[in-house]
Amino acid sequence: MAARRVLLPLLIAAGVVCTSLFCGLSFVSGSNVGTTRSLRTSQRAVPVEFGSSVSTALEVTAAAWGANIALLLVPFTFLIQLYLQSERTKAEKAELGYD
Repeated sequence: MAARRVLLPLLIAAGVVCTSLFCGLSFVSGSNVGTTRSLRTSQRAVPVEFGSSVSTALEVTAAAWGANIALLLVPFTFLIQLYLQSERTKAEKAELGYD
């Protein structure tokens, strides 16, 4: 029974170490380990009429910035209002003695 308790964590740890070594090389060196495509091949895949990559990157960044504002600010504002309303209700109940 003790062998079972040790074997599974060791297998999981070995899997994590192997995965981190394999994927870590790709992350640190900046190249994909599994693929051998050159940079020229991928640059020719983008049509010329789309403009430069800098303008495209700026357009994507502006859209992402707007999405962050909409998807983070609106829910947080709702949650803050909900918290303030519940605290006000709790204070009113305590003042009236409804505890």
